[in-house]
Amino acid sequence: MAGILQSLSALRIFTHDLNRARQFYAEKLELEEQVASSDYVTFDLAGVDIVVEWIAQDDPDAESLVGRFVAVSFSVDDIATAYRQFGERGVTLVEAPQKQPWGGTLAFISDPDGNVLTLVEYPAETPQPQITPGKVAY
Repeated sequence: MAGILQSLSALRIFTHDLNRARQFYAEKLELEEQVASSDYVTFDLAGVDIVVEWIAQDDPDAESLVGRFVAVSFSVDDIATAYRQFGERGVTLVEAPQKQPWGGTLAFISDPDGNVLTLVEYPAETPQPQITPGKVAY
């Protein structure tokens, strides 16, 4: 049954240094830049916009938007290899790959602003995450 929501359109990540973030997402994570302005840069990832937005350090919302856990997971085919390659590129490694009770494996990296990003490798036999009511799987 089709619901009102059709797909994920965009993910917004906030930064105090747009040029540094732009370089990180383009060079370290190898995302393809689509659009750029003085306030934001949009990258494409399989049809989903990753929007990196500048926010001034003195903005009242800055503290709650920059340097936080970004509740998004980026799927990878081989998490151990991806984690190692990101480390070799100078990406901050937050937590090494760990097998999860639902069968997949998670690892965490961060961007230059301290925004924590999740890497996920799904088990071959279970393409979708297992979610227990009241508990987020990743």
